[in-house]
Amino acid sequence: MTLQKLAQAPDWVTKWFAEIDSKRFGLDFEACFAPDAEMVFGVGHIQGFEAIKAHLIEFDSTMDTKHVVLDFWDAGDTKFLRGEVSMTKHETPDRTITPTFVHVWHMSKDDPRKLQRIHGAVGPME
Repeated sequence: MTLQKLAQAPDWVTKWFAEIDSKRFGLDFEACFAPDAEMVFGVGHIQGFEAIKAHLIEFDSTMDTKHVVLDFWDAGDTKFLRGEVSMTKHETPDRTITPTFVHVWHMSKDDPRKLQRIHGAVGPME
């Protein structure tokens, strides 16, 4: 496996996070997933694209976010991301936190342009 650090995240990654931050979850979000994708986010394990989408919509419904990818490494069928996410809860609009996030993305063997499995962690959340 060859690991290559890119100068910036690819456009499709930036668009993916923009869909989450805008709460659109539209085509630039959907196009990234294999139908049977799964996501391990913190302690949650979500299976299937529709369940992932529903989870993220619910999770993000209480706050405004802005994701910034600081580092992106490409190892072929595995991608590694490190970034920061500014989070402002609707109930406390005068308080924004900016925790670090780390994602490991495994791409589909059937279609290497699609996310098959996401492992994500964010924190600390205080």
